Amino acid sequence: YAVLDGASSLGQLDGSIASNTVAKCLLENNNNSLYERVKKGNDNLCEIIKDYMGVDNLNILNKHDLSTTGLIGVEIKNNRLFYIHSGDCLLVLKLKNEEIRVVSYDMLSKLDLSVLKKGEKLRETLPENTNIRELINDDLVFNRNLLNTETGYSVIDGSEEALSLIEEGNLSLNFVEQILLISDGLILDRKSTRLNSSH
Repeated sequence: YAVLDGASSLGQLDGSIASNTVAKCLLENNNNSLYERVKKGNDNLCEIIKDYMGVDNLNILNKHDLSTTGLIGVEIKNNRLFYIHSGDCLLVLKLKNEEIRVVSYDMLSKLDLSVLKKGEKLRETLPENTNIRELINDDLVFNRNLLNTETGYSVIDGSEEALSLIEEGNLSLNFVEQILLISDGLILDRKSTRLNSSH
């Protein structure tokens, strides 16, 4: 099982390119580990982006021009939950004692929140027809350029760095009642999503 959350580039590449490419590899029915399947998806994404952009090396492209995807993927084997994580998708467990355990960490939440707050503040003070997206574009570029860096966040983008920052692990299911795989798109509050109305 997996949840993938594609992010479109700030140029011409749709986020579905990354999410669909990785999803296809995760769905392959073979004995490869979650990591091996995500690595294959990342490698395939690299070739797709290079072909689409007409380049031989992904590194010559700006990070904000790449199609990317966050993911949380899980497998259950012998009463253990194996997981792999990148970006802002979350693995949350409801335990039998009603407690909630958040296993993964949303690496983008602070960056996203700062841009959303700035956008909301601009929307409150500027005329209704103002293109807010254009006014926060520099912030979006800055945040996107932090992807797959030690001071930023991990996300699948076709680069080698993406693989080095993936998180993975396994845990016992003895006390687990429910497993939740969450995309941030499901938990953004309605007020914040008003930013989308400007484009």
